[in-house]
Amino acid sequence: MTNLIKIIRATEWWEYKFPPILVIPYFIILSDTNLKLSTVVCSVLFIIAALVVGAIYVSILNDITDIKEDAIAGKNNNMAKHSRVKQFFILSIPICLALSFCWFLRENNFALAFYVLSYVSFTLYSVPPFRLKKRGVLGLFADASGSQMLPTLFAVTFVSHYSHHQLSTIEILAIAAWSLSFGLRGILWHQFHDLDNDVRSGLYTIVQRMGRRTTIATGLLIITIELIAFLWLMYAIGNQYLYIALLLYIIYMLYRIKKTDLEIIIIKYTSPNFDIVMNVFYQVFLPIATLILISTNRPEFLGLTALHLLLFPTGFYRVIKNIFN
Repeated sequence: MTNLIKIIRATEWWEYKFPPILVIPYFIILSDTNLKLSTVVCSVLFIIAALVVGAIYVSILNDITDIKEDAIAGKNNNMAKHSRVKQFFILSIPICLALSFCWFLRENNFALAFYVLSYVSFTLYSVPPFRLKKRGVLGLFADASGSQMLPTLFAVTFVSHYSHHQLSTIEILAIAAWSLSFGLRGILWHQFHDLDNDVRSGLYTIVQRMGRRTTIATGLLIITIELIAFLWLMYAIGNQYLYIALLLYIIYMLYRIKKTDLEIIIIKYTSPNFDIVMNVFYQVFLPIATLILISTNRPEFLGLTALHLLLFPTGFYRVIKNIFN
């Protein structure tokens, strides 16, 4: 089991990527009082299963295509010890599973398109001769699209299709802008975190030439777009209680700053004790607050809240631990 977790790198995406992707589907569930619990639970589990297959594909593909660079940088690569034949066999498993999900989505054109495009985006990001990972800005957008924007749009259009909730064009654009911005901050943080390894391996990334002023300006631009899009979505939902969740998050962060030497960052950190602004809100406060609001009107949906906490306990546990420590 430990080797499997290492190969699929689940610790890098399970708790961090999935809860923000589920937030907007939860918004749709909150606004639709006719949905049955069984339908919602099946839809959420289907989305998670489809996303897991995609994340496994990306993890394995990245390791296979990064073998040479990782060897130069002295970085451990889980696929390096396997032969080419075995690498192809391992990679073929999530591909076959993805095709089965595509077959199930054949009558949902938008969800199918976004799901397929997420694979295309990451394939172009990793595989030569495209290898957008080495092509500066194109690599940033390919990663942000494949990791956040396209999976979020897939999840939203999937739930929207089965709930018969029609999304307007401006809602789709706002969701895309928010999730893309959040994804851009994620890949920029990752590249700053991995900067030394990338330099040693000769892998060109845009952060290698980003000075302090460029980093600050880029971060401010991205977070501005992200917050405008997200606050518009909150306003469109029209549930004032969600702002209480935002207020609690702000109080939580101020409390942590007061009690520790915590550094709040947009994309780049200078201290080992840091937190990326809004991450904990998207990963913990917002999804749980939305689920509690759903359960307030329909008590049977407490089961969905319990399911979410069962699947994603680490973030919630970390928040509680930080408060009481």
